[in-house]
Amino acid sequence: MNVHTKKVSFTSVSLDDVSKDLVKAAQTFDALFVMKSQFSIADDDQYVPTYRSLTIPTFFIGTEQLYLPFVIEER
Repeated sequence: MNVHTKKVSFTSVSLDDVSKDLVKAAQTFDALFVMKSQFSIADDDQYVPTYRSLTIPTFFIGTEQLYLPFVIEER
C-alpha cells in the first residue's frame, strides 16, 4: 500500500502479536488494517476473540462481506 502523508504511518504486525497483548496493541496503534492478502490467516477461528475484544477499530481491506466472516466462529 502506498500512502503519501506525514501524518499517518503504517506498521506491519502479525495477528499473533496483536492477540497476545490486546492492551499493548490498543496503546500502540490507532487502528488495525487487515489486508486482503492476509484473509486466509485472519479468517482462522482463533482470532475471533481478538477482533471482538480489540478496543481499536479493525478494518478488513478488500472484503465485500464487511467484517462478519471474521467475527463469527464456524460451527
